[in-house]
Amino acid sequence: MKIFIALAPHLQVKKNGGTINMKQDLSSQGYQIIREIERHQNQGEVTYQGLALKQDQEVVIKEFRFADSDANWAGFEAYEREVEILKELEHPRIPNYVDSLETTEGFCLITKYQKAIL
Repeated sequence: MKIFIALAPHLQVKKNGGTINMKQDLSSQGYQIIREIERHQNQGEVTYQGLALKQDQEVVIKEFRFADSDANWAGFEAYEREVEILKELEHPRIPNYVDSLETTEGFCLITKYQKAIL
């Protein structure tokens, strides 16, 4: 079984002019995007550093864009498995599950932001 976990908050992708290219505004769902961390265009995945507005807590928002023409809907099963596994895990080196939500483009998995341990 292949398990995908968002453990890359130390990677930063610099965007021209500081613009973040997320197709959804998540503020109505209680989250704000701070910056893009990583992009896997061929898999339809984009990872952002964000903020849980109600808790004032840094989070990682992993967006799965299944509606993009290049994305593969087979990734939906991996997304579902990742959510279920993260809900059950408690380990100091694995970011805690916070939330998951549906967007018009696909889904977002939200975990606690955790600085990389080198």
